[in-house]
Amino acid sequence: MYNRNSIVDAAYVNILGFSSIFNIGDSREILPKANVFAVQREAEVFYDNEGDFSKYDLFRLPIPRPIKSENVVTSYIHEKPFIRTKFVKILAVSTSAVFHIGSTDLIDMEARVKHNRQLFRPKGVLDPEEQSGED
Repeated sequence: MYNRNSIVDAAYVNILGFSSIFNIGDSREILPKANVFAVQREAEVFYDNEGDFSKYDLFRLPIPRPIKSENVVTSYIHEKPFIRTKFVKILAVSTSAVFHIGSTDLIDMEARVKHNRQLFRPKGVLDPEEQSGED
């Protein structure tokens, strides 16, 4: 199968961060991955022993993939050999995301994000799990 050519007259990306990619041109493989451990606290307290990904199943277990039960045969008819646009404007590309102008044979992306929020509890108010006796 032949590829179509992409023509973009102008592109503007305001922010490109956290291992994200802005690629112009063809590529064989794009394999971005991100592991993120985010902690939000009401107080600015930092501990040195935080962020060990191995403590969380989220970062260790394999991501389930769909099982191919059928062999699907596809065919494409490109009426025009070009995809054209005058201008692309993007606010942000982040956390191993990709903005790509061109063709790629394989894109395999993975992002795992663990969010923790730690809030102050007023004195005398127990955690609901502590009240019920559950673990």
